Amino acid sequence: MIVCNNHKLDGKRCNGAPDFVIEIVSPSNPADDYIKKHTIIRISMSENIGLLIQGEKL
Repeated sequence: MIVCNNHKLDGKRCNGAPDFVIEIVSPSNPADDYIKKHTIIRISMSENIGLLIQGEKL
């Protein structure tokens, strides 16, 4: 995760949604990454979400 606003960080945690979240999709269990984790990240109200698939070039 990337946090651009330092005021969200208190030394232990991020208070509020991070500005960007990157999730690496596991080839052994992609459904878990695509559905469950993506839903959790969306609920966190992060504005930007990136899914990276192992073995694919950007």
